[in-house]
Amino acid sequence: MVILKGNSPYGATPIDDYSGLKLKHINTIKELYEAEFLNITSSTSKYLLKPPSNKSFMDRIYLFKIHKTMFSQVWDWAGKKRISNKSVGIDKFQIDIEIVKLIQDFEFWESSNMDTIEVSSRIHHKLVYIHPFENGNGRWARLVTNIYLKQKLNRIVYWPEQELYINNVFRKRYIHSLQSADHGNFADLVSIHQELLEDIIQFT
Repeated sequence: MVILKGNSPYGATPIDDYSGLKLKHINTIKELYEAEFLNITSSTSKYLLKPPSNKSFMDRIYLFKIHKTMFSQVWDWAGKKRISNKSVGIDKFQIDIEIVKLIQDFEFWESSNMDTIEVSSRIHHKLVYIHPFENGNGRWARLVTNIYLKQKLNRIVYWPEQELYINNVFRKRYIHSLQSADHGNFADLVSIHQELLEDIIQFT
């Protein structure tokens, strides 16, 4: 049984099974996050540096494909629905039902001309709330949200991902904003999206 040394960041879902870890040289949580970061960086470029697409991203197959792209170099279960319940997230048997509800909600939000940042915050929260995967749900939700923002505004939220890996003031604020959204209060999460929203930096 694989057990990695170190502690997970504040509010992170504990990983209770490392059997799906592909990289056998990893011994610490820090090394794991570094490997995941490299995988995520390459996938972020794939989704965010190409021209905006008019194709709807709110599709179960596409959403799960994004997670697979983000973590497939590190985990066997990347892009696969979790088969156990966690300390956070809904019951495993409700995942597909709630994904369908999210797609329906998204269509309603768009048709009712809800503010784009409000929509992005609601997408972000609902994906984290559902928690469809063994791990990486928050990072996946942030990328999916940015794919939406790129389509709508050609702008994205520049998340301080390195800060989100450590226990600091911003991470606690972020976690608390998601917890507030659990109770229907999206103001804090909307504020974070607004504060960190910027034009996309193009590298040539």
